[in-house]
Amino acid sequence: MTPLELEEAGLGDDAPDLRFWAGRARGLVLDLGCRGGRVSAFLRKREAVVISLDPAAACVRATRRRSERLPVVQADIRRFMFRRLDTVLATSSAFQELPNRADRARCLASVRESLRPSGSLVLALRAPKPREAALVPRRLAAEFVHGGTRIARFETVRREPGVAVVASDWVVAGKPAGTVERRLAVLDRPALQEELRAAGFSLFALFRDWNEAPFDDRGPLLIVEAARD
Repeated sequence: MTPLELEEAGLGDDAPDLRFWAGRARGLVLDLGCRGGRVSAFLRKREAVVISLDPAAACVRATRRRSERLPVVQADIRRFMFRRLDTVLATSSAFQELPNRADRARCLASVRESLRPSGSLVLALRAPKPREAALVPRRLAAEFVHGGTRIARFETVRREPGVAVVASDWVVAGKPAGTVERRLAVLDRPALQEELRAAGFSLFALFRDWNEAPFDDRGPLLIVEAARD
């Protein structure tokens, strides 16, 4: 299995995030940064009308393998155009992986132009930890059994100016199975709110986890719902 397949297998097909995304999938939906199509396929099974988009060819192929019924587009998330979407769900870390504010602004501009008036955008980000050390040593982040095989993911986090570098090491049946490194912009609530406001969005809900607990600094996530002005 590839690291992408391992990641989606570890998340599972009955996880709280799927129920959260399903509750936000209204009208014509764009899954922005669909990865391997896990969320898109779940929404499609629930009769949602979904378009999947990812910049990586491997993710587009994986999504097509998962469901032939899903329309999938390979495109730069900073430059795309659809007409009259009702909802954009940023279901992966793709938005947070954009390296600077200018790139995120271009992405948000594409989202805004693709949405109907009052259409909604939902983003889920890894929340910054105010007192997180410059280096969080390698630790076990997840462990599960898939197809009778024990799989583990170890995570190391390194802080750089404005960025958290998250390295995930996969181990399958006791053997290394690949490493994925992602550089995530460190965005706190005020910074993200300002970027959304500048792009023409009004924030109307904030959560810290998939169970919709009100946001605070203790949660693992910064989940925002915003409406196009």
